[in-house]
Amino acid sequence: MVMNKIFLKLLLCGAACSAVFGGEARFAEFFCDNMVLQSGVKVPVWGYGEPGSKVELSLLTAIFDENGMSLLNMPPYIGKVDDSGRWQININPSAPGGQSVLMLRVDDSENSKLEHVVFGDVFLFIGGAELERRTVASADTVKLLRESRIADLRLLKIGDDWAAEPQMVLPGEWKRSDPRNAAVFSNIAYTCGVDLCRRLKYPVGIIAADFPGIPVSAWLSGESFTGTAQEYISRYKSESVELGKLKAEFGSESEVKSADEPPFSPHDPAVIFNAMIAPVAPAALKAVIWYPESVPDKWYSTPPEQVEQMINSIRRAFNNSELPVFIILSANEAFASAQRSAAEKHQNIFIVECAGPDAVGKAAADIIMEKLYNGDNEQ
Repeated sequence: MVMNKIFLKLLLCGAACSAVFGGEARFAEFFCDNMVLQSGVKVPVWGYGEPGSKVELSLLTAIFDENGMSLLNMPPYIGKVDDSGRWQININPSAPGGQSVLMLRVDDSENSKLEHVVFGDVFLFIGGAELERRTVASADTVKLLRESRIADLRLLKIGDDWAAEPQMVLPGEWKRSDPRNAAVFSNIAYTCGVDLCRRLKYPVGIIAADFPGIPVSAWLSGESFTGTAQEYISRYKSESVELGKLKAEFGSESEVKSADEPPFSPHDPAVIFNAMIAPVAPAALKAVIWYPESVPDKWYSTPPEQVEQMINSIRRAFNNSELPVFIILSANEAFASAQRSAAEKHQNIFIVECAGPDAVGKAAADIIMEKLYNGDNEQ
């Protein structure tokens, strides 16, 4: 098979976090078969292990061209599991291309392997009811699904969840684009991904984190809050919290997620971030696309506060103060005004305007191409 791109294979070595993962070395759950790693920048790769263990990361590059395949071995990266049981190694920038292998090793022994990994551009979509609408519900379902077998498009749907503390477990896994996976994916995110993949002509990874009816404060990291909100967060983390007293004191609508967990609601501050964003951070991303809902918010009540805090939280989580954020323009006039003001105030904040929900995916792809790729690779 003749290929013009460099295909990269990663060999990762790590240590196990016995207290959390039963003694088996492993990657963080974000890293799995069929995933896309961001090309062109240093990429953080992380996992968990026994504190003090040595982590070795080796890189094997497979190059495909008209002469066939050749392999290039790179010197290994060396790291160490910290006292919290976490390790992280930043690998050097790689060109876009696909079919890679990730292997986890500890003390010179192979432990696990991830296959069909590619390098390309990774986009995170965050939003509510409109973003949640599946491809099977779109007006162009038949055409989209008929053309959904796109080898270079990979999808990660993060399942609806909430948690009192930042989580390591990710409710979702990377999958290839095919009729089954495309049908249950966000129509807006999928349509945008298809358009980008065809125009860029190299791998694209689309992550969709959608949960309807959720206020902005639930999507923010715990670091976004001070004062009363921070006190409330601390209280609902407590194993001894009394639901009735908590609701009476703070006026929060709370519910019990399970018999073994403290009572808190998916509308509470930071809980959606903890379950749906924290397991992905600090992954290297090309951009974030945010489709906000106009939902009453107890902790950040005004649109300017909500927009500002969301931008700051996203960039802080992914350790990138210049991370591009594309915001779908709200139909709510006050929220739209706050969005436009944020785009004027901050660098790399862009507004996506379109005629309606069915046009959002294509409109997002158009402005992403314009702002990040100088309009290159137009169809």
